[in-house]
Amino acid sequence: MALSLAAAGTGSNNYLSYPSVNLRTTLNNSSWTATKGETCYIAGTLTGTTFTPLASGFLTTSATAAGVVYISLGLMISTYQIYLYPEHPMYMVQNGVLKAVSQIAHEATVKADDAKTMADETKQTLLRVVRIDSDGLHVGDNQNTNNEVLIDSEAVNVITGGTMESKFTGSYIQFGNYQLRRTADNGLAFKVKEGECGIRIPAEHVGRRFLRLCKVQHFTGPGHDCFRGHNDHYHGSGIFQEQGEQVH
Repeated sequence: MALSLAAAGTGSNNYLSYPSVNLRTTLNNSSWTATKGETCYIAGTLTGTTFTPLASGFLTTSATAAGVVYISLGLMISTYQIYLYPEHPMYMVQNGVLKAVSQIAHEATVKADDAKTMADETKQTLLRVVRIDSDGLHVGDNQNTNNEVLIDSEAVNVITGGTMESKFTGSYIQFGNYQLRRTADNGLAFKVKEGECGIRIPAEHVGRRFLRLCKVQHFTGPGHDCFRGHNDHYHGSGIFQEQGEQVH
């Protein structure tokens, strides 16, 4: 049997498989034996593309050690003679089972693909996601990135369709275009956003039930007062319970 053949060269007695090789002669060990009828492997380690046989016991019919790569060599036709296989795939022990390295790689790829598919499906069905950026803490709807609750150092903001619908801060609550604000003298101001027309309730009247023609400030700008008759009930929390009439 030829031991080597140069590229593009020719030779005789070249075999893909060989019916009988005396491993005692190959190993120069007249007492070497293996189990007849079992596959014989070259045992070693694989680093990148480099296979290194074990220092001792590298020919074996017992492929059971974890972490060892086994190259299938051939079938033992006696306790020391081998029938060489035409191909020599590599095997490893995984979870107590001897598997081809190609099978292990394929199963790992399938498992990774399944995990990605599950992650994508979870992302599509998950309604709430949390993220943090320079604007603050976002609790959002991953089906529509324009719908979220934004929490920063000053307020809690409810955003729908990219528009702020309400805002809760230490000094006021805003619903759409309307604000209910705590004033400097601890009264309440009901306004249409900042600096626009609204009603101011002095602190001494907060939490009381007012009768008609009680004086409150109705302003469209600084210094503009008027009388309003109403039958409203205001709480310190700033929630209106009864809507009254307005009389200039």
